[in-house]
Amino acid sequence: MRPRIRRRSGRTLALAGAGGMAAVHAAAAPTAGCRLTVVASASGRSSRSLAGEADARRIPVADLPGGAEVMVVATPTTTHTELATRGASAGAVVLVESPWCTSAADADDLLAADAAGPGRIRGAAPTRCSPAWRATMAERRTLGPIRHLSGCCALPAPDWGHLGADLDDGIRIRLSAATALPLLEDLAGGPVVGVAAARTASGHELRPTFRTPQGDLDATVELRIGAGSEVWFQASADDGVVRVELAPGRLLERNGGPIVLPSGSAADDPLVRAGYVDQLSGLGLDGDLTVDPATIRRLTAATDAALRSLGASGDRVEVR
Repeated sequence: MRPRIRRRSGRTLALAGAGGMAAVHAAAAPTAGCRLTVVASASGRSSRSLAGEADARRIPVADLPGGAEVMVVATPTTTHTELATRGASAGAVVLVESPWCTSAADADDLLAADAAGPGRIRGAAPTRCSPAWRATMAERRTLGPIRHLSGCCALPAPDWGHLGADLDDGIRIRLSAATALPLLEDLAGGPVVGVAAARTASGHELRPTFRTPQGDLDATVELRIGAGSEVWFQASADDGVVRVELAPGRLLERNGGPIVLPSGSAADDPLVRAGYVDQLSGLGLDGDLTVDPATIRRLTAATDAALRSLGASGDRVEVR
């Protein structure tokens, strides 16, 4: 079922795509202070439906961003760079849904387009924008250097029209790693520089290495795509442990004791809780927590490295 869309004025928003993810952004827009003005999609029926719900115009894809100040690209990954380039060159701030790019080479083109923009393209990272993650990072900043880092990112199988039921290793890793890797970099305090990967009975295990001021930090994260959600991360330092559970429930602990997470009518809105509202409201502004193009390129290269590792008996592969 699509989230209910309310109408509210603010920054104008264009949607490239009219599927499930586009509907989520349309529903988050009013609370985020945005007004959906145009929808474009290869599927005329879907775009007419979504545009009608939000009292927006349906336009051809070639006419994007249709004068809007903000544009969200929620289309098949193979079209992301082309559409983001079109939106940025027309002056819109562009949010690209994950998986952001098909490969590091594709991300190079996105990076070049952003440099020509300049600085108008961002990668979606709703969990990183959520109240629970901001609270997690407030606790993380009180710790010293991280000595142990682990996590799990198990996501429901997507029901997007362009993805079939048979998901290969590439799709599974790119979908889940796009959520996990930005959060692991936040906790580690440094960029990912190498990845080893292995298949497990239920999915994949990634063993990323992060370069921190104190030296390289090896982490482990379980990635799964299937029924239900399970997302948690744990970071241990000499002076304490922070653990956050983001799905199916929310829980933040410091040294085993609970930390109160934001609550109330606004914080309990599912779109606020998941980070979609703050992601859109802060897009392109000071404090924007979405992913910049250089990070998109690095994390996409990390997923490329993970796939090469799968083909090399799990050997660690350098991110390049």
